[in-house]
Amino acid sequence: MGDLVYFERRQFFPVLDLLKEVGFSSKIIDKGVSSLKTIILVGWFLVYSSGGYAYEKSDTFYVQVHDQFVKVLSPDQYKENLSVIVENKMNQKLLGKLVKGNGERVGFYSIVPQSMSSLDVVLKKQERLFFVPLSPSFQEVELQIGKKSYEIPPER
Repeated sequence: MGDLVYFERRQFFPVLDLLKEVGFSSKIIDKGVSSLKTIILVGWFLVYSSGGYAYEKSDTFYVQVHDQFVKVLSPDQYKENLSVIVENKMNQKLLGKLVKGNGERVGFYSIVPQSMSSLDVVLKKQERLFFVPLSPSFQEVELQIGKKSYEIPPER
């Protein structure tokens, strides 16, 4: 068994033979290898453990307009002052507007292909907010707080 362990170390750490030749003792080398293994395991755990609970979330509305659908990333909680970021993922200019549920216009967007723009909105607790693409025309998209990530039309 000792030979097998030595073979594995020699295979993965060829510098160990050099350290022994220079005069380092086996105890020092074993402590170094053990410390290196610990660092690698802790690093691996930190990198891969946080991804298990990952989901899309945002503090603003993030609207991506594609050729066939619109993807919305909404904030988790209501805030009176919100931002709406619209990204044009199409290969043509996007014209659109933000409208509150009562018909009040909040602002207009004119976004060149593959870029984005943002508007700040003051929204009351029960007010609804819509993004309306004008050119190219598409159905209006209600921006719903707390719905995380959704697509219009829904993903198939």
